[in-house]
Amino acid sequence: MPRRKHGRAALDGRLISPRQLGLAAFRQRNYTEAIRQWSQRESQDDLAVRQALAEAHFRRGLASRLNIQDSLADLHRAIELWPGEARLWYHYGLTLHRADQVEAARAAYARAADLGLARRGLGFVRGLAEIELARLAGREAGPRLLVTLPWLSEEDRSALRPIAALVGGTPEVIINTASKGWLAQLKPLGQGDTAAGLWEGLAWLATGDAARAQARLTLPKGQQMRAGAESVRVFYHGLAAAASGQPEVALNEWTEAARGLAKANRPSWPRLAGGLAALKWQQLQGPLAAGRWARVLQLAQAALAATPNETSLLRLSLTAWNRLAQSAVEAEDWPAAIAHWQAMREVVEGQADLGPLPPLLRNLAIAREALEQWQPAAEAWAALLKTLPRRSARKGKPAPSAQPTGELRAWLRRRILDNYQRAGQPDQAIAYYKQAVKAAPDDLDLRLELVSALLANEQVIAARNEAQRILDRDSAHVGAWLLQAEIHQAREEWFAAEEALRRVLEIDPAHEAARRGLAQIMRDRGVEAYNAGRYDLARAIYTKALAFSPADAQLLVFLAETEWVLKDEAAAHGHFETALATGKPEAYVKVFDCWLKHDRENEARQVLARAEAAGVATPHLCVDIGVACLTHGAPPPSMPDLFRPPKPRKAAKGKWEAWGRELIERGLAGVPNRGEVLRYLVSHLGLQQPALGIEYARQLIVLEPQDPTALVALGMVQALSQDTPAAKETLRKAEQMARKQGRSDLARDIHNMRQEIGSPLFGLMGPLLSSLGPEMLDDLDDLELFR
Repeated sequence: MPRRKHGRAALDGRLISPRQLGLAAFRQRNYTEAIRQWSQRESQDDLAVRQALAEAHFRRGLASRLNIQDSLADLHRAIELWPGEARLWYHYGLTLHRADQVEAARAAYARAADLGLARRGLGFVRGLAEIELARLAGREAGPRLLVTLPWLSEEDRSALRPIAALVGGTPEVIINTASKGWLAQLKPLGQGDTAAGLWEGLAWLATGDAARAQARLTLPKGQQMRAGAESVRVFYHGLAAAASGQPEVALNEWTEAARGLAKANRPSWPRLAGGLAALKWQQLQGPLAAGRWARVLQLAQAALAATPNETSLLRLSLTAWNRLAQSAVEAEDWPAAIAHWQAMREVVEGQADLGPLPPLLRNLAIAREALEQWQPAAEAWAALLKTLPRRSARKGKPAPSAQPTGELRAWLRRRILDNYQRAGQPDQAIAYYKQAVKAAPDDLDLRLELVSALLANEQVIAARNEAQRILDRDSAHVGAWLLQAEIHQAREEWFAAEEALRRVLEIDPAHEAARRGLAQIMRDRGVEAYNAGRYDLARAIYTKALAFSPADAQLLVFLAETEWVLKDEAAAHGHFETALATGKPEAYVKVFDCWLKHDRENEARQVLARAEAAGVATPHLCVDIGVACLTHGAPPPSMPDLFRPPKPRKAAKGKWEAWGRELIERGLAGVPNRGEVLRYLVSHLGLQQPALGIEYARQLIVLEPQDPTALVALGMVQALSQDTPAAKETLRKAEQMARKQGRSDLARDIHNMRQEIGSPLFGLMGPLLSSLGPEMLDDLDDLELFR
């Protein structure tokens, strides 16, 4: 048995060549496959294959006329393959004409005529191109032009005469010849009185007599022109109706014409699409002026069905959707708002120049969260994250974490992870990043995103390994070194963190984030030395740290306090002055707090007076200084005994307490956000001044009676002051309120708090928290006790 050759297909025992396969595809009108097969055999000396290939391109070009650029490409290729075929040039010219490339179309028509094409209609389109080019060039484009074209037949000259009259600005020629003689001239076109009526109607329209134009363009019942001429008649009949004050007639006719063209798979005219859009826009003006946005959207969408991608209508639809979404939000109808924003998102994703996408993604994410649809919310935040620009972390450029965009990325990552955790899918975001890194392993900035996401998900070891992979590829990647420092800090590997930050400064000595981070680590080392009584060492460390962050108010105050303890009062006063010279309100609070701890009332009052003179003694500053008076009036306690319930820290008494309460009341009287400040006071005073904490919590409840978290604030202070029955009752009311408001997550958290405050562990933790200080209550949600 003979062996089959490779590269051939067999059918019924016969070998089939690409030529045969191409012929079979051609007969099935699969021109793309025919082109593919015949292109394998194309050669300069195989004329039959070249001509067959040209025919396939020609047929495909005619079939794709809705996409005029593809059609032109195919027809041009057909001519390249078979340049002597006249009909290819003719259809190439028609397609160029449709694309408004009139000069090129005229040349193609002339080439078809030179090759002997005798097709009826060639002379007509050649003459039409000459009329258009003459008009564009400002030359004579009227009937006299036709006399100068010797290749025009009398039939073509007769057909072109009304067009030349209209384009040449002499429509009266048509009107004056609308007689038996005029009909006789049109007989060769096979249109008779119908064609005469079309041209005469166009002529009346050109003279401005819309009523006569409309009457002449109206056909007797049952009559209709050929497809191409009928669409022309319908368009101009609608135009005459609109000019006669009957826009609804024009709208109906043009809508039907557009549908007919789409049904016949024919391209729409720009003038037809523009006319439809203009009428729809006019129809929209009433609802638009009245602010009836639902009606505006309905009409705009109906208009877009007839004229897709009309920019003005798309923009109006976006405006209507946005207004409707805002109304839905005000009515707390989140599903309706989501539907409107999602529609906007689909439009903007398709045409980016219509508006920004990020605000829509943000709104969708927030709305999904409001409905506790955590996974779609996470996906919306992730889509928003993708829209943020990436910044290179190379030498000489800031790392992402040092830029506002970097801070936003970090916030978004945390939000995405939180939502996935609420959806019971905490690893979904990590999986997303891993897939992205796998698809683009050399994208180091994307890998950096993965490191941050792992850190946010508390996968510290995995984050460290991924950061090291970045550094293995690029040892000068600033962003990776910064995250390595963050990882070392999370693991309390202080010297390794310091080394990582020093490596950043070797790459970029001016990197502000690295300088601040290094100063903070050194400041913490100085605090350890100070607390151990090694004041000289603390002073040396603080001094070195200042070289990296000279405007760090806390660092300046720590150095000054250390110098005060070392009896170097001149140096201490100098650094206190430097701290105040920063002009930051927190600097005044820190200097005040330092004098307060050393019971130096005169110096403390001078700090407050200077704050008032400098114009920074805002209500918030008064509150902060008041809290300092009430929480630092006694020396800090020693480390609590881990085997016994520690004693609560002593609260301020006497002059400091009175002054502190006075300052707080003064601040509360002037703050615009009283509720926020009351929450701050509850968290910072509730442990050491339980009576004051409860007092401020009750003020918060009066101010925000419908907020369950206000009751939670009171309940927690009651619990930490050992009034467990009252705390449980308060939290029960908070839970009940949260459930009535549909805030199921909050209600569940409050329920867990109620369960925990009666446990022996909480009985131990309450005094322990009190001894550690108010900062431990800044964010109760972070305490594992309440999870």
